Amino acid sequence: MNKFLKFLGISVLTMTFVLVTEALSSTILFAIFGNAMVGNSDTGILNQVVKYQVIVGQLLRLILICIFFAIKKKREPNKTNNIIKNKRFLADSWKMLIIGVGVAGFGNLIISFLITIFGNSPLVTDTLDQFSEAFQINGPMDFFVMIIGMVILAPIVEEILFRGIVFERFTKIYKLSTAIILDGLLFGIYHMNILQGINTFFMGMVLAFVYYYRRNITDVIIIHMVNNFFALTAGFDESYTIVLTVVSVICILLTIKFLKQFKNNGQKSNENEEYI
Repeated sequence: MNKFLKFLGISVLTMTFVLVTEALSSTILFAIFGNAMVGNSDTGILNQVVKYQVIVGQLLRLILICIFFAIKKKREPNKTNNIIKNKRFLADSWKMLIIGVGVAGFGNLIISFLITIFGNSPLVTDTLDQFSEAFQINGPMDFFVMIIGMVILAPIVEEILFRGIVFERFTKIYKLSTAIILDGLLFGIYHMNILQGINTFFMGMVLAFVYYYRRNITDVIIIHMVNNFFALTAGFDESYTIVLTVVSVICILLTIKFLKQFKNNGQKSNENEEYI
């Protein structure tokens, strides 16, 4: 019961942080674009503001996280066990590119399966409509904004928050398998829709697993960036989707192989860690 309450407390604190920064980003953007939006029936402006909100929200979180670590480091200058583990780019960090494609491919399989089984459910159709609006790209500027927000900022901020902070805390409370599952669960809840939530639940567990055994936040950021890039671009044309499916199957098999390697190597050595 005590451990459940700790999970609940961490979850509430994390989601409160996310929702508050979302509210702040909405306030900032409304102050900038409010006059253009009021009384305007053009949904294009609203969709554009939503895309900018991803960038502003992630930047706010990153700034607040940096302030948190700066205060923590000042108060506890000699304490390193609570600081995010980072070895930067390693000789085999190229494997993260393959894992990223594998994770994206597995996610597509999950979503395709759910759509096949529950495709007529209003919950699923509403979620698909939200996807369509969120990923709608009307030109080079839209694509640039989405790359900055989804492919660069979101992976950096979310990995620092969910793996570097939340998962690290979970590992101090629960056994490893439980910590990985709970981290994936919270990461899925964070995305706030059923299809993406189920997808990111599995993705979050893979990222937590890699972070634990690799002890390197850079690696999981790379995986996350690759996943988001394919999520953003996979629907551009049908031939691209077919190629991605074939490549994904290969990458999923390689991902399983690499995860086994990481576990074996991670159990052998805990030395030479660097921190940020």
